[in-house]
Amino acid sequence: MDIKNAALLSSVSGLVSKGISLLSVVIVARLLTPEEIGVFVIASSLTLIASEIRLIGINAYIIREKELTEEKVRRCIGLAILVSYSFGLILLVCSPFISAYYSNSDLQYLLFFLSVGFFTVPFTAATNAVLTRDYQIKQVLLIQNIGPLLGLLATVGLIIAEFSFYALAIAQAVTATITVITAFLVKPAWMNWFPIFQNLRDVTKIGLYNSGIQMLQKLQTLVPDLVLGRTVGPSFTAIFSRAMGLQIFIQDVLLTGINGIALSYLSRNSNSKASLKSAYLKSTSIINCFVLPPLISAIFLSESLIYVMFGDQWGESVFYAKLLGIWMAIRTLHQMTYPLLLSLHKEKLLFISRVAVFCIFMVGIIFVSWSEPRNIASVFIVVSIVDFWLLIAITKVVLNVGVVDYLRNSSKALLVTLVCGAASFAITKFSFSIMSEWATILVAGIMLPLLWLAMTTITKHILSRVIFELIHQHVFSRIKRVK
Repeated sequence: MDIKNAALLSSVSGLVSKGISLLSVVIVARLLTPEEIGVFVIASSLTLIASEIRLIGINAYIIREKELTEEKVRRCIGLAILVSYSFGLILLVCSPFISAYYSNSDLQYLLFFLSVGFFTVPFTAATNAVLTRDYQIKQVLLIQNIGPLLGLLATVGLIIAEFSFYALAIAQAVTATITVITAFLVKPAWMNWFPIFQNLRDVTKIGLYNSGIQMLQKLQTLVPDLVLGRTVGPSFTAIFSRAMGLQIFIQDVLLTGINGIALSYLSRNSNSKASLKSAYLKSTSIINCFVLPPLISAIFLSESLIYVMFGDQWGESVFYAKLLGIWMAIRTLHQMTYPLLLSLHKEKLLFISRVAVFCIFMVGIIFVSWSEPRNIASVFIVVSIVDFWLLIAITKVVLNVGVVDYLRNSSKALLVTLVCGAASFAITKFSFSIMSEWATILVAGIMLPLLWLAMTTITKHILSRVIFELIHQHVFSRIKRVK
């Protein structure tokens, strides 16, 4: 399967997965109160911090490794078991103390159900990475979606049965169990899940940096929940988390097909610096043109999106959603820098840069938590600007791509973004006085994609050619075969 078709199928898989997640969020937001969801957010935030370390970077190792063998995969599974199982057991042992710290006895039992994923994920993640490396995206689609779909059904049933926030935790345990069963059924015939616990040094060295990078990225989105949960309370934690979740969801939907194959794509082009530079600039331009316009549009449409998706009770989230939308747009500008550095075996440099950014972030969080915790969204924007310039400096050093090269390469994408953003602003100003939130989203959903496609065509952006090639391959060619 070539890169364009792999990206297309990966996007379909991701969209199905995100559709299930969106449906789950919408249903839960309407069936549970902010107070109930806030309790679950605190518990899930604690497990998500550990979840970024538990795989010890085996995904990146498997995808990047030029000569992958059964023995190497088994070593990856062995290392992931050692780390993930340890975290799962630590979480279970510490759950009573965590419950006491937050003065909420329910947290102990929530953490019990949420720990199930720690004991299944080494096998699921290794299988997913092997399949992604070989562009076997159909099997990845099954792994990513069967478990969450059944988990959604379990969530709804348990909430109706009045399990409250316990429904969310139990459903996650169901999802993890179904997912590992699915992975076993679709894994390649040569793949052996029996772990090897010897000679783990090479995997560990790479994995420690990758895990640290992933953990710091995740902490940046989870620390506010933990800080706000302690200083302001569960209700405001849920409101801020809902705003954060909206922006992360939008970005994840847009990048779902790209994130799955980005490292594999750049690793295949890492034989020469010239080909890697070309691949990096090309993919960055495509991502910026594809992702930035809807992200900027979502900032102006935040009020309508939140009321439609979550209901009137989440109105306070609108302000924070707009600010976090700015953060997300800036953050997206360097989406391909992470896989670029990993493909160059520069994970140590990437890790050091993430530590520096996280330290700046924590200083800001501590400052606002002492003064006014509700200003926490502004910290994200400031840190994203600092991070942008830091990563520009790094790409200049490792690939000779400076800010001028970056802006010239993304100029068409930025123009498309500007036009779509202006159109979104006009739609919101016009619609608020005469249309409901549902009508506003409908109008934007029809007009903005057409405007975006027109602008990419007018500017002759490379993405327009890719889109028309895929349409010709999957639509017109099939029509001709039918005739």
